Amino acid sequence: MAMPRWLAVRLFFFGTRMYLWGRYGMAGRAFRLVVERGPEHWSPVALKWLGDSLRMQGHIGRAQEAYRRCIEMGVYSDSADAALSLARLREEVQGDADGAIDAYYTALRLGEMFALDPLISLLDARGDKDEANALLAKANLRSQISEALDQAGHHHAHDRAKNIHGYVIAALDPMETVEHVAWTLADHEDWDRRPDGYLILTDQRLLLLDDFHYPSRYHGRHLPDYVLLAVDRNDVDSARASRDDDGTWSTVESGFRFRARIHDDPEPWIKALKPRDGERP
Repeated sequence: MAMPRWLAVRLFFFGTRMYLWGRYGMAGRAFRLVVERGPEHWSPVALKWLGDSLRMQGHIGRAQEAYRRCIEMGVYSDSADAALSLARLREEVQGDADGAIDAYYTALRLGEMFALDPLISLLDARGDKDEANALLAKANLRSQISEALDQAGHHHAHDRAKNIHGYVIAALDPMETVEHVAWTLADHEDWDRRPDGYLILTDQRLLLLDDFHYPSRYHGRHLPDYVLLAVDRNDVDSARASRDDDGTWSTVESGFRFRARIHDDPEPWIKALKPRDGERP
């Protein structure tokens, strides 16, 4: 039988108090009750705390299972925290560097930037210098995102860049490097709306990531599929810039027509995307 919300809330905070007092067995029992009988939206955070309680009792396998269940829910903050905890458990308790690297990458995918530094350190220690350096370069993306938001006239550009930074990294391949970033209004011939988002030009692709503003608003909710468009640069047939009453637009043809408003000089984008004569059909 499901318990009422007020009881689940009280039981959860009772569990956190027991955890802080070092009474991990009692804390774990409280969190398990919340997971099994509480409202569904309380399950992710309770699972994360349950994993912590089990780890402190030395129940490593059960702790990993609780973390994995939380990660699979894919909700803001809680799933990212669980992935980070799983990574630290594998690194610090089990000495499993490969498993820790996988978990740190999962934490990054869920927007947890605290995963970046230990991930770089583990890759470097494993001898994956190129991959570590590529991730180190991605740590500087926040300033590029902030600058793009400033150019578009957004307020609180620094905070917005901080919130989206991890999701931009997560959308990139490990060895992919970023050349240009812009905040844009986009237009696709098959879309019935003009989404705003982050236009990312890498050495491999042109990406459009949905600007879902402050991801913290998704606390306890599933994160959106924020990669709206991904075009391989080798598949671009043509690229050009034009102006109208709405501003300067970069238009890309790649089996479909897509255009994005660029607040800065669009020429670097066009030069990088435009095929050389005779290279592509």
